[in-house]
Amino acid sequence: MKKLLNQLLGFAAIAILATQVISCKDDEDSGKVIASFNYEADEADYKTIHFTNFSKNFSSVTWNFGDATATSSEEDPSHTYAEDGTYTVVLTASGSGGTATFEQEIVIENPNA
Repeated sequence: MKKLLNQLLGFAAIAILATQVISCKDDEDSGKVIASFNYEADEADYKTIHFTNFSKNFSSVTWNFGDATATSSEEDPSHTYAEDGTYTVVLTASGSGGTATFEQEIVIENPNA
């Protein structure tokens, strides 16, 4: 009887664990759009910034570089700023799971100054 009870408790624990794993889907599995990016300055020209898009579940993107220039729909664009300064870059990613926006301030300044 004790052995049977231990087996039933074991099966119940496995069933609970399996239910938790199945019900804990992350955002990527749900199709929700997530916007994110990283950037780095070009080695030869500090005013040229290379952006890497880390968005998930998107079909299109729009980049606003924060300097009153035209936007870009490239997935991983590069952009050259005319002047040093602080700029707020906004990435908008859209897809069947909706639209998401990610913004980050970047500072353009001469590293040798």
